[in-house]
Amino acid sequence: MHKLYVYLFSLLITFQIITFDNYGVSGHCNHRDVHYGVKKFLVNNPQRNIEGWELVSTNILRKYSGPVDIWLSNLYGMNGPGGVMHCLLNEQPKKSFFAMAQHSSQWVWFRKLFVSFSSYTYVNTLRKISIY
Repeated sequence: MHKLYVYLFSLLITFQIITFDNYGVSGHCNHRDVHYGVKKFLVNNPQRNIEGWELVSTNILRKYSGPVDIWLSNLYGMNGPGGVMHCLLNEQPKKSFFAMAQHSSQWVWFRKLFVSFSSYTYVNTLRKISIY
């Protein structure tokens, strides 16, 4: 029971930030800048009560392999290069379509294709950001 209390207490005092990795999924400068800004914030946080997690970018073949990438992401998460990783499966990918459709200015033909074929609609790998 003591371990449960310690665990629950740790959830109350630890915050988490999820951002892009240093490539930014698509290489977009704004995505990359967000990564560097979050990393700088984590380094300068004296309390060390904030964890940073980054969305792992994939190569173009994996990026557009849709749900096939679920297996590759799981393998990468288990055998990937250093650090703590979590592979997150989207059990309801249709919600991604409905969410994007709410932004009519963004819901153009190429984004519809992206949401349909992008592996990020189905699975995402997060890696803990190392600040040391």
